[in-house]
Amino acid sequence: MSMEALKDYDFSLQYHPGKTNVVVDALSRQNVLVSSLMVKEQELLEKFGDLNLDVEFSPRDLKLSMITISSGLIEDIQKYKFDDELLQNTRQLMVQGKAPEFKVGPHNILHCNKRICVPTMDKIKEFILEEAHKSKLSFHSRCAKI
Repeated sequence: MSMEALKDYDFSLQYHPGKTNVVVDALSRQNVLVSSLMVKEQELLEKFGDLNLDVEFSPRDLKLSMITISSGLIEDIQKYKFDDELLQNTRQLMVQGKAPEFKVGPHNILHCNKRICVPTMDKIKEFILEEAHKSKLSFHSRCAKI
């Protein structure tokens, strides 16, 4: 509260030294609360550091970056995208406006109707098939038939 706001009130301030101040108020607790919060903050920052999270903090904010888990597939597609002649021809058609269903998405990878265009490389095809078969989230359609 500013002095400007206080001038409208009729009050008096009285100092009570040490033990005579039996009523504990928010101001006398503030230092203890702030120091305990700082200890907790430090503990959390150490735990975040152990998780390899990127932590940025300012007086008003604490920002944690998201954890990114990658199988390496996107990196391989990005690495070999220029080795595929069909993808290169498609890129040229897209630039000329002759392939409107194609777009360049994140990581400069070609997409068709919001699906990633994969270079025709055996290594990448095998990886995709292997992941599709071993993933706990995928199954063969005939497994679901009764």
